Order: sequence, then structure tokens, then C-alpha cells
Amino acid sequence: MLTLKQHGIYSEIEKIISVNSNTDYIYFEGPTGSGKSKIILDFISNVLSQFENWSFYYIEGKDPFVESYATITLSNSDKTKSNKYQLSNVNFNLGFSIPAIMSLGITTSFKKNSIFDDKTNSVLVELNKHENENIVIVADSFQLWDSASQELLNTIINYPNVIKGKRVIILIIADEDDPIIEKCDYINRFKKKSHNIKIKMLDRDELKEISKVLGYTIGLSNELKDIIMSITGGNISFIKMFLEEYTDSKSDNFILNYNNIDIMNLLDNRMEQFGEKKADFMEVLEVSSIPKGAFNSTEIQYLYNKDVVDVENVLDESQKASILKGEIEFMFSNYLVRNLFYKKLNGKSKIFHKKYAEYLKKYKPENYISRAYHLKLSNLNDTIEIINLLSIAYCRSLENNNNFSESNSILMQIEKLKDESSNDREVMNLYDNFINLKSAYESYYQEKYDEANDELLKIPAIGPFLFTAEVARFHLIVKSLLDMDTENIYEAAKVLNEKMNDLYIDERDEWCRCALVLFSTYANKLNDCNSSKEVYTQLGKLISKSYNNSSLQYLKNIIYRKACIFQTPVEAERSTSESIKYFYENGDIYQYYMSCCNHSGNLIILGKYDEAIYSLYACLNSIRKYKFIKFPTQQKIYNNLYLAYFLRNYHSDTISKEYIIKMKRKFEKLINDQYNESNAIIHINLINICAILGEYNECFIKLNTLENDILDNNDDEFYKYYLYNIKFALNSLTQNWDEAAKNLNDLNNSFPNYFTKIKRKINNRNKSLQLLLDDKITLSPKELDKWIYKNSKKDDCSCNFFCRLFLFSDLQFTSL
Repeated sequence: MLTLKQHGIYSEIEKIISVNSNTDYIYFEGPTGSGKSKIILDFISNVLSQFENWSFYYIEGKDPFVESYATITLSNSDKTKSNKYQLSNVNFNLGFSIPAIMSLGITTSFKKNSIFDDKTNSVLVELNKHENENIVIVADSFQLWDSASQELLNTIINYPNVIKGKRVIILIIADEDDPIIEKCDYINRFKKKSHNIKIKMLDRDELKEISKVLGYTIGLSNELKDIIMSITGGNISFIKMFLEEYTDSKSDNFILNYNNIDIMNLLDNRMEQFGEKKADFMEVLEVSSIPKGAFNSTEIQYLYNKDVVDVENVLDESQKASILKGEIEFMFSNYLVRNLFYKKLNGKSKIFHKKYAEYLKKYKPENYISRAYHLKLSNLNDTIEIINLLSIAYCRSLENNNNFSESNSILMQIEKLKDESSNDREVMNLYDNFINLKSAYESYYQEKYDEANDELLKIPAIGPFLFTAEVARFHLIVKSLLDMDTENIYEAAKVLNEKMNDLYIDERDEWCRCALVLFSTYANKLNDCNSSKEVYTQLGKLISKSYNNSSLQYLKNIIYRKACIFQTPVEAERSTSESIKYFYENGDIYQYYMSCCNHSGNLIILGKYDEAIYSLYACLNSIRKYKFIKFPTQQKIYNNLYLAYFLRNYHSDTISKEYIIKMKRKFEKLINDQYNESNAIIHINLINICAILGEYNECFIKLNTLENDILDNNDDEFYKYYLYNIKFALNSLTQNWDEAAKNLNDLNNSFPNYFTKIKRKINNRNKSLQLLLDDKITLSPKELDKWIYKNSKKDDCSCNFFCRLFLFSDLQFTSL
């Protein structure tokens, strides 16, 4: 039931939506408490829900000073209870099922070319997979959304084609009297392309009508109307609170007197319903006002810290009394009500803000923005730590989201703190170091690695350990891109490793990020399998202490995805299989894509070609289905796909020369830039295929290109081993035995660290190669390849891949 004025707006919205366009944008503004949300929810419940194929998202602003995407992200604590909100005959989704792992954004190198960040991708995936053709997104209190959530909605508006075959209606509700709106660029941009509807605050003459709408049938004298308007200001939530007390409470606590009563009196009277537990309920609800946005019983129990009171029960009963809303994750029914409870804390708020900052550090360390926000409100004058946290938040904003609106907001906060402490030398030094770090990030994104390195060198090693650890982490990434001298990279890795000791207990999020960079540097840049395995072992110990920590589980599966680096093929296949399952179940399509590729490589090595092909088509299907995700190079996918098809037929007795030529041409088409290092493995596979065809002259031509152009000045021992092997194979097949002997000697003296986990297989293979050389075995390429295999000792099925004359290679994502 609505008032006549509300019905007019209701009809206006209905008229806009009745026009069948692919997208509709409505901006609905008015004063706080003017009934905007009720009109929209009533419209959806009574009109749109009558039609088939409609889905509804109702997402309410909580607090702009929270971590990225907090507004739109559903609680993961109990999805069956917290994902839906029942109103009349319609279910509202209260947000998007963004996996918790997306909050981490842990990466070794930044995805500079991504179209959207992972969380935006996740939401777009959810909307595209939706079974219904019509989607309504209601963005309530949009001015209170965090900027990353605002940016995501802006993305849906600006890129309508990313949601295929759907009609999308976006309806923004905003409080015109909120000063935040003037600073919100998203709202100003949205208003220019949307239907704008405005509602005014209820006036005195509408009180009788609104009282009936709220379910109260009472006589309202002119005097009573004046008192209601004076106390409530026309706010519907407060009018309802007033009428509830006026009709239900005849006690002495409720004295209808214009001079004595105010909203705080009404709140006190309303709490009388809890009887002798009123004081406990009041204390718990006062503490619940600290998080400002959504909260759960675990957080409030930590803050309240009194075992005599059942906090969970207090929150549940308060929800039934309409003071709170939600289940598992709660919010105050109105942020003005939240403010009333917050005011009752008086001077105690500082204590609870400090405790909440401690809670976040312990259980949500990656939430740097909120940690800084609550630390500042605790009034401890710890400007150094606040800037420290905001500096990391700034870096994460750039690295994870490319959200410049959010990063600029953080930058303004840092600038303000600096200005307030301009006489504090320590603060000014930290600020100067932050500016250097900021400049390094900017240079990095412009691929000016020398300049980034110069900026990082200006930052001293001494300072807040969280900040200096981030500098060391980023410096190692930059050095790995810039420096070919392994000694310099080892030194940078050593610095980071020492910094990590300080992070292990107190800053687990940063430790995870540092650990992954260190792991990848050891594995990919330094070919130090032992050191990379040590990082993995450290992680295993940490996980055993805190199994449910999402950061650690995510990091574990990132490393599992790269298991070929430090595990045998049999072990690596199990690990990559687990990472596929993890990322698929958590909706991380980007990591799922890379896990499937890596898994295919391990399957090819084990001779499970059909499974490898299936895994690779999962990659190609992801590319086809999610065009808005910019996946890393597809060259690796096709190398593995062609290799799987080729080896499946090659190891049978029915392969024809025509088929080998066909596969040769497919590999040739993969070479996009002849002298790019990414073509090295494809060239190796191509030369092997040419050798099998007996095209030795072409082999030597391609070998010259590989050695002197593609791998010019490249001392990677992995490539060296493959070059020596190709030379040995070609010289053996052409009976150039003296050169073959030199090649075999080089093979024996250049064992790559990467092969440490299969050292016994490689040694057995080398013995067969020696036997070939000693006996000067002369066979066709395919038969000689098989001869090496038969004369090598075999301990598992990967020998069919490694113990051959022709060493092929899969490709995996181990640096990303």
C-alpha cells in the first residue's frame, strides 16, 4: 500500500520499464526517509514478479570506507540463508556470489592488459550464466557503496555487450541530502544517461495517509501532526517508530510532550520490549554500530567480549524486532537508527574502534582500508601506522582492481594525514617513501622498468615492516623483468625472504603475496627448485596451523597449479587436478583456465592424451564463453593441443606421413613473431617433427634460427639441454658420430635444475644414448626413437615422454 504521491512515482517507473529496450537506467533520488526503497521494492514485488524470466538483485549501500567490492559481495558464511531476501512473492538476491578468494588478488606479476579485474569478471560470469532473460539490479543508497562496487555497476552500464541476450534494468536509489553525493562522479555520470525521478519528503498533510499505509488507524490532531513532524522530520522510519510507541505503549516512559520527547527517547522506549534484558540488548547494539556496514555475531562477540550475554541471540531477536535486518550478516534497519546507537557510545567508541582494528588485523588482514579507518577513529594518533596501511591499500587498489577512483580516494586520505602532521619528520619520511613507491608503480604500468627500479632504490630498507616488505616484494618483481644477472636477483630474493620473517604471524596477507613472488622467482627466473620447494614447505606448515584461512588456501592452489616445477609428473598431475577443482568451485575462471592448461601438460607427459585434450578444450571454451576476460597467451593452449593429438597418433603404429605433415603445418602457424622467446618451445617441437619426417636440412635451418636468433644471449640451462639433444639426434641420424659424441658430452654436463625431480629418468635415458653412440645404431627416426625408449629403464608412464630420442615439451603457466 502506498500514498497517492508514491503511486504517481510508481506509475512513472512502470511507464519507463514498459518500453521494451535492452537496457534501462533509472535514477531515483529524494531525502533520507522519504520512502524511496519501499516504492521500488513494492513495484518489483507487485508488478515485475508477475512475469516469467525475471531475476532481481537488491543491494544496499553500507559504508564507502571498506575494502573493495564489500558492498556487492555476499557473505560466504551461510549461502542458503544470506543470499536471498523474501518480500511478498519474490526473492531478491542481496548481492553477487564473488568468491572469497577474489578478495586476495594474490599475484606474482600484475595483469596489466586485463580488460576488467577478477571480481568484475566474476560478476559478469554470474550474470551471463543466469537462466532468466531479464535482470533488475537495484542499487540502494548508492552514495554509500564502496567505489569499486560503484565502478563495477558503471562497467555494466558502459559495456552493455558483455551481458549477452539479457535485458538489464539498473535502478539507482540515492539520498539527495547526503553530502557524499556531490563528490560521487559515478552518480553525476549516471544521471546524464538515465531517467531521473525525484521524490520529496512527506509533509504534514500526508501524515494521516502514511499512518494508514504503515498500518496504524489513529486520529491525528493538528497538534499531534506538528509534534510528529518536529520530532521525525518527516522520516518514514522515525514516523513508524513514533506511531509504534504512541499506539502500543501507555506506560509512564512515553510522555507525549513536545518539549521532552525526541528520537533518543523513542529509541529508549522501543528497547523496553526486551524487558529486563534491555541493558544487555542496548550494549550489544551500541557495539554493533562500530562496523558501520554489515556485521556478524563473531565480530560483535569479539568486540563485546562478555560471555554472560548470548550475542547471537541478541542479534536474532533484534532482527525480529525490526531493529536489524538480515540473517548471519546483519545491518541496522536504517543507517539513521545505526547512528542513534552509535551516539549512545559517547566516548567509548574509540575503545571499540581500536578493538575492531585489532579484529580485522587478526582475521581479515587484507582489509587495509577498514583497518586504517578504524585505527584512525580510535584516536591513538598513530599516523605512521595509518599511512602504512593506506599505502598498502593504495598498491592493492592499483594491482587488483585498476580502480583509479578508489586509489585517488586513498591518496587524498594520505595527503590529508601528511598535511595534518607536516611537523612530524617520521611521518614526512614515510610519505616521501610512499610517493617513491607510487611513482614506481606508475612506471611499472608504463613498462618503464628502469625508472621503476630507480624509484624503488630511493626507498630506505628501514621503516614500517609492512611497507618495507611491500617495497621488497615489488622490487623483486621489477628486477626479475629488468635484470639478467642471477646474482642480483638472488640478492633481491634474499632481502624479501628476510622481510617475510616479520610478516609470518602478524601480517599473513602480505606474507602470502611475498611468498608467491619468491616461489615464482626461484622456480622461473633462477631455476632453483630446492628454494621454491622450501617456500612451499613453509606454506604447508602455515596451512596446518590455520586450515580455514582463505589466503593460504588460495596460495596453496596457485602453487599446486605450478606443481610441475617441484613435483614428479605423477605428483604434479594430482596437484593440478586439485587446483582445477578448487578454482572451478570458487568461480575463478582466469585461474581455472591456467590450471586446465597446466594440467594438460602433466597429462601429456603421462600419456593421458584424451584427458589432456578434454582439459584443453575447457580452456578454449572459457575463451569462447567469456570474451570480456583477457586470458593470457593462447599459444600454450594450442602447443599442448597439437602435441597431444600428435603424440596420441605417433605412439601408435598407424600414423601416416600425411598426418605428420599436417601437424607440422599446425605448429608452424603458431609462430607469430619469429624471434620471440615464446616461440622457442614450439621451434623445438617443430624441429623434432621435421626430424621424424627425415627433413634434416630444414631441421638445421630451424635449429640455426632457434639458437642464434630466438635464444641469442639466452643462457637458460633448460634450453641448452634441448639444443644439445636436438644436435645429438640430428648428428646420430646423419651418422655424424664425432659431433654426436660431443653433443652427448654436453648433454651429460648440462643437466638442468628443472629436471631434478626426474633425474633418474634422464640418467637412464643418457645411458641409452651412450649405447646408441657406442654401437652406432642406424634406424629410421621413428624406430630409433622407439629404440631409446626400449633400452631405458622405466619406473612410471612418464618415461614414454622423457626417455625418447626426440624430447618434446609441453607449455605451462608458471610465471603468472
